[in-house]
Amino acid sequence: AYWSGYRNWPAEKLVLGLPLYGRNFNDGGTSLAYRLILADTPAVALADYHDRVYYNGRPTIEAKARYVSEREFAGVMLWQIAHDTTATELSLTAAVADVFACDVAPEGC
Repeated sequence: AYWSGYRNWPAEKLVLGLPLYGRNFNDGGTSLAYRLILADTPAVALADYHDRVYYNGRPTIEAKARYVSEREFAGVMLWQIAHDTTATELSLTAAVADVFACDVAPEGC
């Protein structure tokens, strides 16, 4: 809330960046695409840590999208879209879309 609270920037000018990658500390902290993190163990989509790899899983991405929605920020930016998985039920892009869809049609949420 630094920019919206302390700096008093208007919410409609704020965009929150969401990572679709993690940091692999088995390999010196190099980046690792989210889809590759899930490759062997899809269930880790519900976590933020697996085998010394740190990332934002679905629950964290959903919470960040809700934060943006509740504060009426301009939106989110996903970096980098090619790092996401194509499995809709595990996708971080789909998680963000689900949260924002609830703004439009809350009866389905």
